[in-house]
Formats: sequence, C-alpha cells, structure tokens
Amino acid sequence: MAVTIHDYYRYKPSLDAAIVVAVLYTLAFAGTLLQFIRYRSWVWTVAVLASAMEAAGYIARCLSVKNVDNKNLYIINFTLIVLAPVLMAAACYIVFVCSPDFSGV
Repeated sequence: MAVTIHDYYRYKPSLDAAIVVAVLYTLAFAGTLLQFIRYRSWVWTVAVLASAMEAAGYIARCLSVKNVDNKNLYIINFTLIVLAPVLMAAACYIVFVCSPDFSGV
C-alpha cells in the first residue's frame, strides 16, 4: 500500500489485529463494569472510564483501518488508545493513596 498525502498511517494497519484487540478490551471493559457495579466500588470509576476509552479506541481503530484517509477516526483512535493507560495509572494511584494499608496510617 503506497502512502498517499491523506494516509495518516505510515504503514499498512492490520484489521485482524485491531478486531482481536478490540474484542479483548471490550470483554475486559465488560468484566470491569460488572465488578464495578456488583461491588459498588466507586473508587474504581477512573479505571472503568479508562477501560471504556481503551475499548472505544480500538473499535475506532477497526473503523479507521478501513478509512485510512479519515482524519477524525485517526485522531479518535490515537487519542483514546494513548490516554487510557494514563487514566489507569491514575486509578491505581488513587486506590493506593486512599487505601489505609498503603497510606502509612
């Protein structure tokens, strides 16, 4: 696949890999959401949001692979996939800081 001026990927993205990862992250999000609701652990709100962002990012990636010249899909998938781990790290930080086992109290 030749790189054109409107092709935002500098390589040929794999649709198969995007689908596999999108399914796995969607299953992880569903499991996280069910546990979040079941145990009413509101401190994990940021982690659930990060899981949703990761799943949405890879779903947008699946769509973007078929439309490599669509700038909006590229921005959406890139932004969600990059920012989700930052939120997950923030969720872990919140849990460790708020937990009496780790706070030093």
